[in-house]
Amino acid sequence: MELIDHLKTDKWEKADINEQKGFSEYRVCHRKLVADGHFLYMVQPLNEWGEQEGEPCQAHLHEAAGKKDPIHGINNIFFKLDGAAGDMKRGVIGVDVEGDCVIKK
Repeated sequence: MELIDHLKTDKWEKADINEQKGFSEYRVCHRKLVADGHFLYMVQPLNEWGEQEGEPCQAHLHEAAGKKDPIHGINNIFFKLDGAAGDMKRGVIGVDVEGDCVIKK
C-alpha cells in the first residue's frame, strides 16, 4: 500500500518529491492518536548526517483515513511542517517516506 491509501484523498495528494521544497528529516520519538484521523507526533529535527539538531516539537497530522497511523513503524521521516522552526506545535503539510510523497491540498 502507498502512503496516500492511509490518508483522506480529498485533503491529500501524491506529489513528486523532486518538485517539492521545504521538507526536513525528523526522528519520531512518540506518537499518539488524538482523534479519528488526527495523530500527534513528538519529533526531533535531524541534520544532514542524521544527528539530532534543534528542539523537539509536536507535529500534528490531520485528515488520516481512520485510526490507523499512516506512518506506523517508521522512525525517521521527512516532513514538511507549517509554522516556523522553533514553534512547539506545527501541522504536517507534507510527508515523504522513501520517495512516497504526499502533500496537503
